[in-house]
Order: sequence, then C-alpha cells, then structure tokens
Amino acid sequence: MLKEFIDALGESKVAIVGNSMGGWIAAVYTLNNPEKVTHLILVDSAGLYRETYPPVSLNPSTKEEQKTLLLAVYADPSRVTEKIINDQWEYRRDIRATVQATLDSLKTRMPLLDGRLTDIKIPTLIIWGKQDTLIPLEFAGQFAKGIPRSKLVVIDKAGHLSQAEQPRAFCRTVKRFVRSW
Repeated sequence: MLKEFIDALGESKVAIVGNSMGGWIAAVYTLNNPEKVTHLILVDSAGLYRETYPPVSLNPSTKEEQKTLLLAVYADPSRVTEKIINDQWEYRRDIRATVQATLDSLKTRMPLLDGRLTDIKIPTLIIWGKQDTLIPLEFAGQFAKGIPRSKLVVIDKAGHLSQAEQPRAFCRTVKRFVRSW
C-alpha cells in the first residue's frame, strides 16, 4: 500500500518518516526501493528482534487496557485525559479486527530488520523518545549501530510519540537533517 501511495504521488524520490510499526514499514520500503528514497527517518521504530514484548496490549479490548496503553505511549501521564482515552477507545474499537490482523501478520510475514540494517545506504536519522517504554532506547542504539552513517537524536521528555510530545524539537531535528543533505 505504501508503494502504491508513493507511486500515486508521482514523485521520483521521497523522504520517508515512520513511527513505531510505520518505521518498520518505511525501512522495509527503503530496502526494497532504495532508488525512490532520499532520506529515511525512523521514529521509535519497531522491526528489530526482541525477546520480550511490552507488558501492555497493543490492541486493547477494554477501556482500561486502552488507558494502560496510552500511559505506556506518553512520557507525560497528564496527556492521558479521559477525553483522549474515550476518543482512542472509540477509534480503536472500530479498527480492532484490522489491528489484530496486522499484529498477527507481523509475526509471520513481516521480515525483521536485524540482518538487513547494513543494507540501508541512504541518509538515515533515528529519533527516539528518551522515556519510550514500548520500544526502549536500547533499540535506538541497535538501529544506529547497524545502519551505516546514521544519526541518532534522543528527545528528552518524550515517550513513544516524540512528534506529539515534543513537536518543536522533533520538527527542528527533521528539518535540519533533510536540509543537511
């Protein structure tokens, strides 16, 4: 679907940013279509092997599980308001089957990135929320070590969604990176 979308844009090359599972998808797209990508930006990206998974449900089946997930996503728990919990619960309830199918397919069809990181040859920025508890900071180091000439930026006071929690720092970092090449 991402390839079709980028092709429909009609651009010969794009800079691509992906957060969490979107980072994993962006990296796989880049590996499969390196001629189409000018810059890769991975934000608290999934895609590396891990022995244990977060102790929260990534596809909540109750409002309480939704709240627990949101508390794990944000570094600042005050962001997890009743309104956000209710909005996310309503949204996620409607897409629950799709989310579960996606999570299941990741276990069986989505290739892990561990052995392929060195094949990423384009300028790559890795952005990580310092307080990310879903995908801890150690994974940022693994991405940075594996991708040649990549740059790692850690954003303080941010969890799994640094673009939402620290938007100015995030945008400044991305703009600086893309302009530097």
